[in-house]
Amino acid sequence: MADLPRFYSNSASSTYEQCPRRWKHKYLDKLPDPPGQAAVLGTFAHTVLERLCQEPPRVRTVERARTLASETWKTTRTLDEFRALDLDDQELREFRWKAWRSIEGLWSLEDPSQVVVEATERRVTADLAGVPFVGYVDRLDRSGGDYRQDPRLGLIQQGLQLVADESCPDRAEKVQLVFSREFSENWREELGLEISRS
Repeated sequence: MADLPRFYSNSASSTYEQCPRRWKHKYLDKLPDPPGQAAVLGTFAHTVLERLCQEPPRVRTVERARTLASETWKTTRTLDEFRALDLDDQELREFRWKAWRSIEGLWSLEDPSQVVVEATERRVTADLAGVPFVGYVDRLDRSGGDYRQDPRLGLIQQGLQLVADESCPDRAEKVQLVFSREFSENWREELGLEISRS
């Protein structure tokens, strides 16, 4: 029998929820995932953005991202995962343009030269009901203001209470709150979400 993993992660939990057999193949049998264009592209873009965020704020420009992408490309194109994609010339051009659009998209979300990055790829661990979990935070930023004044804090606290309250008949199994845009009080309506409460 294969050894159980020493810890679990959000991605491992998600994999198990989607397909227990895939989880077994990946985490117990240690079989590699088949290479996919989206995964290789995502890893490439993630690496470029991580490197950009490690630069001093004043040099976090589109031009610097372009240089980092060029440098990162030299390594990426030699990886087995990339070569296994076996892209023809047209597919290669499309791959590189998709990757660049993913990287350049950062500037539509924020001005990276105005962000105070405390750390990238920060490892976090937790023990949940005796099960060790580990994960990585892509980027930790320092910002002004007081987090206690953030209107989302109440929503996060409500979600955590729903998960923790074992006596609640409608106990939530999972709470996930992700905002990648400026907060608005009308976010539910703006995103077309209807949340019913009974």
